[in-house]
Amino acid sequence: MTTINGGPSGARYTTTYFRRTFNVPSVAGLRDLTVNVQRDDGAIVYLNNQEILHDTNMPSGPALWTTYASVALGGADEHAWFSRPVSTTLLHAGLNTLAVEVHQANATSSDLGFDLELIGSVSTVNAAPIVNAGPDVSITLPAAADLAGSVIDDGLPQSPGAPANQWTKISGPGTVTFDNAAAPRTRAHFSEAGTYVLRLTANDGEFTVQDEMTVNVAPGDAYAAWKLTYFTSAELADPTISGDNADPDGDTMSNSAEFIAGTNPRNGQSYLGLGAVATQTGAGLLLQAMPGRPYDIFTRESVDSGIWDLLRTVQPVQNEQTIQINIDSIADEPGRFFKVGIPAP
Repeated sequence: MTTINGGPSGARYTTTYFRRTFNVPSVAGLRDLTVNVQRDDGAIVYLNNQEILHDTNMPSGPALWTTYASVALGGADEHAWFSRPVSTTLLHAGLNTLAVEVHQANATSSDLGFDLELIGSVSTVNAAPIVNAGPDVSITLPAAADLAGSVIDDGLPQSPGAPANQWTKISGPGTVTFDNAAAPRTRAHFSEAGTYVLRLTANDGEFTVQDEMTVNVAPGDAYAAWKLTYFTSAELADPTISGDNADPDGDTMSNSAEFIAGTNPRNGQSYLGLGAVATQTGAGLLLQAMPGRPYDIFTRESVDSGIWDLLRTVQPVQNEQTIQINIDSIADEPGRFFKVGIPAP
């Protein structure tokens, strides 16, 4: 036993703090973990800054150094073990720290007692990871979804013992980008409203385990949501990069125009294109069509005057592609001008 200074008689120190740092060479094969505590009168235990045990003899909620234990313990209760299971993910290879606060029940306590053991069992037989994609989430654009996934693994069979995790989109109407697709807890951004199913996969080198969750995305400000897909928080605060009239990729199309066109504002090769091409029968137009966008092709004889006649309506396509539009009927005219129009989404 270690004798400590508990404070003067009749004015005992309310709380005494203990801390121990210890080394764990490896957590590979760790199956379970339990903390056992003897306390007189109340205790709260932390492992690597995470609370792992809150004594039933302590008031619920955060404890201050002035917080007394609920009841003064005596007799056999002072030596009884108080146990709690601990998540194995809280113990890691290398240095770990246990911290304990022991609280007296009153200022006239006759003694203070404390003992602790942390016990785990280890196996050399690999077990599959335990994967939980977390609860379903509902958001309104342009907000991102906070994904609260978790992966518990025994560190086997491959060194360094950490499974490879990956978030993927299984279904949904738009694109999904992840702040960190390899992290179980991350944020997901959505290009448009709808219902999305996301999958969290963990592979430990032998077993692959998956779990899915659903994100219901309500429509909001589509333009703001689009910007979140292409610009960082710092860039969103800089109008020279993310402003409506800015052109960060230098392709002569402003951000607002790229939003309407469905093109990528960070890729100078992604722009709305309409050009002429010779065909076996005469001439045609080449339109670089983006997914989900309808196009109206107009024509007239003069660039400065006259009525723009609707030549062709191009229905939305699923994938980016080049579409050829035949213009043989007007190809032999001495001059003809064309323009493409896109209804705003």
